[in-house]
Amino acid sequence: MLNIAHLAFILVICCVGRGVHAAEYEGIVESVYENTLSFVEPGVIAAIKVKMGDRVKKGQVLVTQESKALESELAVAKNKKQMTAKLSLAQAVQKQKKQQVDRLLALQTEGIVKIFEVEQAESELAIATAEIQVIQEHQQLYELEYKQLQAKLEERTLRSPIEGIVTRIHKSVAEWVGNNDAPVLTVANMDKLKVVVHIPTAQALSLTPSQTVDVRFPNLKFAAMTARIAVFAPTVDASSDTISVTVRFDNPDKKLRSGVKCLVYITSIQ
Repeated sequence: MLNIAHLAFILVICCVGRGVHAAEYEGIVESVYENTLSFVEPGVIAAIKVKMGDRVKKGQVLVTQESKALESELAVAKNKKQMTAKLSLAQAVQKQKKQQVDRLLALQTEGIVKIFEVEQAESELAIATAEIQVIQEHQQLYELEYKQLQAKLEERTLRSPIEGIVTRIHKSVAEWVGNNDAPVLTVANMDKLKVVVHIPTAQALSLTPSQTVDVRFPNLKFAAMTARIAVFAPTVDASSDTISVTVRFDNPDKKLRSGVKCLVYITSIQ
C-alpha cells in the first residue's frame, strides 16, 4: 500500500476558468470484487485444481481437503437411508393384522367370536402401525444424517464464489490448514476495477457522487479510462487532512490488472 503522503501528493497542472481546480493523484488499481478463500474446518489439502492466472467460473471447484473418512461415513449413511426391506416387512404385517381385525369384526356380529379376541387383534394392529411409524422416523433421521455429512463434505471443498482469475495461491498440496484463519487461495473479478485516492478535504468536499474522472497509466500503453466516484470515506484523516475517495471503472477486455500504478485526474469547482 502506498504511503498516505504519496497518495495525497497533489500536482496542480492547470486552472481552466475561474474557480476550477484540476489535480492528479497517485493510486493503485484494485479489483472491486476480490475474495480470499479459506476452509471452515482444519485439515490437509488433498488437491489444488487450478494454478495462478487461471480463469475460473462461479461455483468451480478450486481446492479440496482430505475427506476419505467422511466419504466412507457418507456411503454408509446413504445405504441406511435407502434400506426399504424393514419398512416393507412392517407394512406387510400391518396389512395382515388389518385383515384379521376385519374378519373378526365380521364374525363378532354373528356372535362367533368373543369381544376380547377382537380387542386383542386391534391391539396387535395398533402395534404394527406404530412399528411402521418408528421405522419411518428412523429413515427421516438417516436422511438428515446423510444431508449433514454431505454438508460437512462440501465444507472440505473450496469453490469460486465469483467468475474471475486466480490471483494468488497461498498454500500447497499436503499442507495442513487451520479453520477460517488460513488463506488458501485468492480469486478476483477483473470486470470492474477501483482506485482509492486521498484528496485534500477542501477539494474532496467540492466533489459529487458519480462525478466522472480520468484514470491514466503513464508507465503503460493503455488509454485513459473514464471512472466515476463511488465512495467517499465518512471521516477525514486528521494527520494528512485528506478524505479517502474510491473511483470505479469498467475493464471490459480485462487487460488491466490489479496492482498497476495510475494517476487519477480530478477537476473540482472551488
